[in-house]
Amino acid sequence: MKKKYWLVLSFILLTAPLAAQTVTMTSPNGGEPWALDSSHNITWNFTNAGSATVNITLRNTAGKVGDIKTGFALSAGSWEWKNVGKLENGTMVAPGTDYKVRINIVGYNTRDDSDNNFSITGAGGPAPTLQLLSPNGGESWSRGINNNITWKAENWTGTVNLSLFQNNVFKGVIASGQPSSAGTYSWSVKTTSHGLVDLGGGYRVMVSRTYPGPMLPQAALQDKSDGDFSISMQKIATPMTTQTVKLAKTVSVSPSVSNVWHNDHKWTGFSSSNEPRPDPKPQMRTGYTNYYNRDDAFHWEYWGYIYRGVLKFDLSQIKGKVTEARLSMQCTGTDSTDGTPYCDGSVLVLDGPGDGFNNPCHHYVDLPAQGGNVANNIIKVSGPNIVIVLTDLVKAWISGQQPNHGLSFLGNNETMDQESNDRCVSHFKVSLSVTYVPDN
Repeated sequence: MKKKYWLVLSFILLTAPLAAQTVTMTSPNGGEPWALDSSHNITWNFTNAGSATVNITLRNTAGKVGDIKTGFALSAGSWEWKNVGKLENGTMVAPGTDYKVRINIVGYNTRDDSDNNFSITGAGGPAPTLQLLSPNGGESWSRGINNNITWKAENWTGTVNLSLFQNNVFKGVIASGQPSSAGTYSWSVKTTSHGLVDLGGGYRVMVSRTYPGPMLPQAALQDKSDGDFSISMQKIATPMTTQTVKLAKTVSVSPSVSNVWHNDHKWTGFSSSNEPRPDPKPQMRTGYTNYYNRDDAFHWEYWGYIYRGVLKFDLSQIKGKVTEARLSMQCTGTDSTDGTPYCDGSVLVLDGPGDGFNNPCHHYVDLPAQGGNVANNIIKVSGPNIVIVLTDLVKAWISGQQPNHGLSFLGNNETMDQESNDRCVSHFKVSLSVTYVPDN
């Protein structure tokens, strides 16, 4: 009883590793065209080889044709058939298209055959070829638009892979396992196995015969584009329209300038004169001047002048839609008290004809100025140039919504109660720039 137990245990220990052995054919596995007397590797995958050996046999639809190689190490995983078609006993087989290879582990019913038939072609017969036809160089394909990759396979059947390269760098597989006889594949020119393709040039497609397992494609059965093609952004077709565009034009309108000054002439014990009077030299200026003069030992006389500029613009030449209007005022002037530049003031819109002192007027609100601030409609500037946007006002003048009596520009300080020989006057060079789209 004890002896029988050890015999059973020994059998289990000896056979357990072999029971887990497997073998799988990887080449030829279907579709290969192997020419007589050529050299090809018969390959297989395995597990738990140990010291097991295999027999390699050739078969066709009628059954076993003969042994190719017997008693070869399972662990090798590959055997080179140096003379395709020549059996181990020296017999040469005839060309055919229905051959398969079987690999069998010696002593066990563990085997595997080629999944599909492969061909043995006649020695010196036509060699299998594979040629890429398109894209073959110079094409510009839009990303996201389908284009056909085409090829030609002759003297063999099987499947092919399509791969993308850019400047000889592999960019992924476009499609795999495509029937070689199809000769065409519609690609959306969008993605590969590596993801979204980049825009640019230097692209080529390679077609290669598919081999199962980890083996690389056979060099003789692959082909790449002869020249580079490019991938560009998808072009979206838009209907053609005819449109006439009117170009805007800009004109400079010079104002007519008038100025008024206020003369307050005082004698001790007598009434004073306080009426606006015309400027003997009309110019665009604002501010004040004054001084005292002693007439004799008992009397002083006083002169004081306040300047306000009045600007009027002839807009009759503007025939069209106004898009922008800007008032430019180049300013010079000094404050006699400390010698600093004096260039500030307020803009008033005249509501009626007049001299700018007593006629109806109103502040023009929302006056953006370059280089300064607007506070309570008073333009504060620190430099010699004032630019005021008058687009809405000019539109109102041209449309008649606002009567065009011009603008009154006055200084922020019009006092005459100052020391003798004091003045604070700003002088301006003014132009109005109007941009509009002509009616005709």
